[in-house]
Amino acid sequence: MGFTLAQRLGTNYSPSDTEILQVKNFIAEPLRQLRALEAEIDELQTTIAKLTEKHEALNAYVHPYQALISPIRRMPEEILAEIFLACLPTDRDCFMVSSDAPILLGRICRSWRAISLATPGLWASLHIVAPPLKHKSAAPRLEAVDTWLARSGQMSLSLSLQSYQMFLKRLIPFANRWEHIHFLAHGTMEPVENMSPEDFPMMKSLSLFFADDEYLSWENYGILQSPRLSSLTTSAGQYDPTVPILWHQLTDLTLGGYAMFSALNGESALQLLSQCGQLRSCKLLLREGDEPQMHSLVELPLLTTLELDGASSSLLLNSLSTPQLTRLVVRECKVSMSAFLRSCVQLESFAMDSRKREKSHLLDDLRAMPPMLRHLTIHDCSHEPRNTWGTSWLDDEGLAILTPTPSSPGAAPLLETFTVTSCSQISDSALEHFIRQRTACVEPTLRRVCVEFDRHMQTDIHLVLRGLSNTGVQLETEYIPSPSFPPWQWRGKASMASQDYDEHGFEGYDFATIRG
Repeated sequence: MGFTLAQRLGTNYSPSDTEILQVKNFIAEPLRQLRALEAEIDELQTTIAKLTEKHEALNAYVHPYQALISPIRRMPEEILAEIFLACLPTDRDCFMVSSDAPILLGRICRSWRAISLATPGLWASLHIVAPPLKHKSAAPRLEAVDTWLARSGQMSLSLSLQSYQMFLKRLIPFANRWEHIHFLAHGTMEPVENMSPEDFPMMKSLSLFFADDEYLSWENYGILQSPRLSSLTTSAGQYDPTVPILWHQLTDLTLGGYAMFSALNGESALQLLSQCGQLRSCKLLLREGDEPQMHSLVELPLLTTLELDGASSSLLLNSLSTPQLTRLVVRECKVSMSAFLRSCVQLESFAMDSRKREKSHLLDDLRAMPPMLRHLTIHDCSHEPRNTWGTSWLDDEGLAILTPTPSSPGAAPLLETFTVTSCSQISDSALEHFIRQRTACVEPTLRRVCVEFDRHMQTDIHLVLRGLSNTGVQLETEYIPSPSFPPWQWRGKASMASQDYDEHGFEGYDFATIRG
């Protein structure tokens, strides 16, 4: 009977009166056992509730005594201060908010607050977003800045300021302790103008930008000539080779801004770099200009990072010797970089744009990829009209250069990550073949492939390559979505990634906590 009725389970079968009686008799014993288990569970739950109540009462009784003998209470204040210093952010200056150290540390208990107030190093870093002077938060924020810096003792200071003059004036009395400075100025920086280099004896890194470049005239800023300056970031629009900056001691140099306002072309950039033999990192924005065909070689033996943006990049690259270069970014280059790339035997990361390039130059560069290269990014520009810059787009022929064959490991045999944006000329089948061949090597190195297509999907390569999931390759692709409505209503390709901005505005500051 049980077997016969089991065949009916999960169906719409309606049993007869006799079968209903048979079923009730069949499950009578299981129902009795079920009720017995439920009663046992209720009893155990009652026991657990009583035990839980006893546990909570004992825990509440014991916890204060455990806190009394906690090791943190016996820790010397000097060690606690070092722990507090390790809580400070390492990638930015401190915000005036209660969720960040050092303010957060002073809100735990009275003794921790005393230690934090007595540790000047906790207050030697500050990020200031200055509101307009008529804003209701301007006066309390000025007071908070004064209080904060007064706690820094005689420590060297790291300050970042989006500045109006009133806030900048509050920082001038501390200029002899400025060490790392980032200023974005609205209008002039009159309080700093005409101060001598000797007024900034501890200055090591300076980032100085203006909302309007016309306010920046290098000869008016002795801060640019600080005697210990080793890192300089400022606008290329007002580059002035006559200002006696100590170029020979710089280890990091960034001259940026807007290309149309840059005062640097290839020739002037080479003259500048010839004075910077200690550079480790260099980022330059170049304008287009008449360039000589030949230039003496400029040696930068310690340079590890180079970023160039502008039409004059080709002259620069052809005239540089960078034996230690490990990271290269070139956003615009009209000629082949193959000779330079072959000389960069230590290069591990390379990013370039394909715009304004001939296809032959792009293919030459791909063939010249250094053997140690591990990260390659190509910002393709296939969305630009083809007749604007010629056949300059990355296609299957270019990808084939990077694809291993039975007789060749392909260019950049140690490649780990491969990224292409705004791509339309690489086919899905060629990309699939590239990944298959890279992962079929004896010791495959490929770990991540990310391609943003400016076209519709041809083949679902994720499905085709499903069997390669155990190789550890992370594949990310994005296509123009197939429209589910008339084409003339299509609104464009979804964004490949969103940006999250975390800005601490006026209301984010806890002035009462800082002053208290």
